[in-house]
Parts: sequence; structure tokens; C-alpha cells
Amino acid sequence: MATCKVCGQKFSIFEIGRSGICDGCLATQEDRDREKLAKTAEAAAAEAEAEGRIARVVVTTAPALPGTNDYKIIAVIGAEAAVGMNVFRDIANSWIDTLGGRSGSVQKMLKEAREIAMRELKREAFLVGADAVVSVDIDYNQVSTSGGSGGSILFVAATGTAVKLAP
Repeated sequence: MATCKVCGQKFSIFEIGRSGICDGCLATQEDRDREKLAKTAEAAAAEAEAEGRIARVVVTTAPALPGTNDYKIIAVIGAEAAVGMNVFRDIANSWIDTLGGRSGSVQKMLKEAREIAMRELKREAFLVGADAVVSVDIDYNQVSTSGGSGGSILFVAATGTAVKLAP
């Protein structure tokens, strides 16, 4: 006699098999697994739909949406992105400062931080029910880290006014 690992009932070894679970519990577990997969697929579809709606949020530095004056102001929103610079980049940048020229690594990091901040600004607008963000302001800054490591953090802050278009 063998005992089912799930329900604790006694069965012959032929009724339990290698899994140690009786047929009734095994069927129930398979049903739970199917439900879990269905919920996961539903959640993925809902997330994909939300990402599509977030991507459609209009962002502009203009004080109003071009072509329309009919919208409701919801709130002032903001988003930030901070990117750490390592000591090796800082050393390379100090050479570029001394000799002159452009720093491709810093430009790449600033662009990446700006794109992150803009995506987050769209997400914030979506969360408050906005269709667009007007009067967007983008600020860049650098903070040196303490401890003598020579590292620094570049950050981008984006703010704007979230608006809902009239139907």
C-alpha cells in the first residue's frame, strides 16, 4: 500500500504510480495548472494592451496640444531616471575635458536616461487617466558620489501637465 502525497489516502502502488499522487489529486492538480496558465496568458494580454495604450500617450513641450483646445487638465506629473557612471568612464571623460572633443559614452548615457524618463512620464500619465502630457520640461544634472571613488550619477527629470482629451 502507498499513501497519496496530497490527500493522504491509501492506494495500491499501481493506483498511485511514480508521482506518489492518486489519480483524483493528479487530475485536480492538472486543472489548477491549466487555470494558472490561463490567468498568466490573460495577465500578459492585459499588460500588452496597457503598454500599447501607454505608448500612444502624446508628449509635447508645447503649452497646448496642436490642433485641439478641448481638454481637461488632470495633474502635474513627473518622472526621473538616474544612471551611474563608473570610475573608468569618469577617467576617460576627464581626458576628453582636458584634450577637447565629445564623449560618446556620456552622450549615450544621457540619451538612455532621457528615453527612460520619457517612458516613465507616459506611464505616469496613463496611471492618472491622461491622453497626453503638455508643457514637458526636461532637466539634466550630475551628482558626484561620496567616498572618494570618483564615481558620479547622471540624472534626467521630466515634468509636465497631464491632460485628458474631450471625447
